[in-house]
Amino acid sequence: MLSFRGEKTSPIAYNANAATLKAAFEVLSTVETTTVTLGDAAACAANAGVSGFTIQFDGNGGDLPNVESFPSFLISEAVKGTTEYLECSGRGTCLSELGKPLSGMCNCDKGYMSSDGAGSRGVRRDCGAYDETMTALGYYTT
Repeated sequence: MLSFRGEKTSPIAYNANAATLKAAFEVLSTVETTTVTLGDAAACAANAGVSGFTIQFDGNGGDLPNVESFPSFLISEAVKGTTEYLECSGRGTCLSELGKPLSGMCNCDKGYMSSDGAGSRGVRRDCGAYDETMTALGYYTT
């Protein structure tokens, strides 16, 4: 099993391929999109020095916490996250009711809309995409 931000995957077979690992990991609500690369033909192959796998977070931004494994295996961070997390991407206002933020709801500034986490139009409700047509209206417009 793998765990990220408190959520755990279902058990993963020692001989799982990259697609199986990716699917098991992306089921977690704390994970957006990933790229999974194996060091060998299977996640826990017997070849010394090449077994194991790499998980690259393609959707989650910021300096992320380490993934945990059960049972415990050596996990290391290959690249430190550098994306800064700003409420509504710094391009809108978080909506609130009686001082309590509404989960993920942003009122985007003119010219910005919901993104895919990589700057293109998407469904993240984060005001992270530039609207070249200046036609996006409303809250977190997609």
